[in-house]
Amino acid sequence: MKHTPSRATIGTALSAVALGGLIVGSTAGVAAADNTAAPSSAELAAVVTEISGQTASTETANGMEIPMKAFEVSAPYGDNTGAHAGRGHDGVDLAGPMGAKIYSATPGKVIHAGDGGGYGNLVKVRTDDGHVILYGHLSKILVKKGDKVAAGDLIGKEGSTGHSTGPHLHFEVRNAKDKPIDPVKYLGLTQKELAEVGR
Repeated sequence: MKHTPSRATIGTALSAVALGGLIVGSTAGVAAADNTAAPSSAELAAVVTEISGQTASTETANGMEIPMKAFEVSAPYGDNTGAHAGRGHDGVDLAGPMGAKIYSATPGKVIHAGDGGGYGNLVKVRTDDGHVILYGHLSKILVKKGDKVAAGDLIGKEGSTGHSTGPHLHFEVRNAKDKPIDPVKYLGLTQKELAEVGR
């Protein structure tokens, strides 16, 4: 699977790579020796990718996107402790800073964007294969019902609305029979791999 390069990796790459005849030390205020425009962010990203053998993406091996860029798994799927005691946990909770960007994991159509009761501000996306992806407890919803989204599209911001004890994303996947399934396996990951990506 692909991992997002660390800030240290990016900083090292940008300070060491010759681009347009110059050593690139930052993303701004850099111009080539022949007075051409400074390299674009896309060009710099391509350089980092080539050097590190990584991509600045959270795309999984099966082409889906992890819905957050930096997080801790605060409650795994099936968790039966704490707030989930006696009923189990139908999704996975990804904790991060309030207002962190939330991205669609898959392409699909938004079938709900609004109040979700205990889920708080909730976005539901129906995929082409009939699965429904739930993104709960958002502080802000950035899509509306009927919108079509691609994997990686920004759909909202992390929050703590509904039944929540702190800022996190509740990420849940339901199959065509409306039964919850392991969202981590749906992404094509293990719990360990998901935790590593979030660091």
